[in-house]
Amino acid sequence: MSNYFDLTRFYRVIKIEILAQKKSLLVYMLIVFMVALLFPVHGYGMPDIGLLGFLLYTLGLIFTSTLFADIHSQSSSTNYLLLPCSNLERFLSRWLLSSFGMVLLIVLTYFISSILVALLYNVLLGFNVHPIHLLSMQLMPVIVDYMQLQSLFFLGAIIFKKNSALMTICCIAFFLFILFVLSPLFSINIDYALMLGQPLILLNPAMHFYFLFSYKWWVIMPLCLGVSYLKIAESES
Repeated sequence: MSNYFDLTRFYRVIKIEILAQKKSLLVYMLIVFMVALLFPVHGYGMPDIGLLGFLLYTLGLIFTSTLFADIHSQSSSTNYLLLPCSNLERFLSRWLLSSFGMVLLIVLTYFISSILVALLYNVLLGFNVHPIHLLSMQLMPVIVDYMQLQSLFFLGAIIFKKNSALMTICCIAFFLFILFVLSPLFSINIDYALMLGQPLILLNPAMHFYFLFSYKWWVIMPLCLGVSYLKIAESES
């Protein structure tokens, strides 16, 4: 059995995490169903992607922000740190649950709810309501944006002991303000610079910074997740 990752042990940890969060997950599913009931889909089953995105961002980030409340309490943190798993398994279980897990939970709950709501409206009320067509929705950009934001709130939930969602939002706002103040340094278009050749980027220090945040998916998410893993490992010592 590996000291870092064992599939059987990881499955047990995931199961423990889901059981510990089952009440919260059921509440989120109920909220999604109520939204689907209040805002049924008319026409050909193609709803505004903004509604599903709003549900994913709001519920997913709230769930993420409350996920590590136990490690900030001395009594409950002992139970968490005594789980029979490695730090990697401890980290992956909560990250997968709050990232891909919440995406699946909210999207599938919304889809199933739309079917039930369509039956309810069509059969009982005689309205022309359709279930959503998942394949026709532009879900991928919404999911990708959520994954980046989720990594920031995941790190914030580990670092901040209280009001982690609010503190994370304040940190993001402060960071964006700094970028706004420094924005005159980023006046060179990165695509134009690439057309002219890489030496232009190498010779301009401001372009290094701009290049990183033009391709933020390569930087922010791995950075936040890497620091999150180190903080979890640090909490065990």
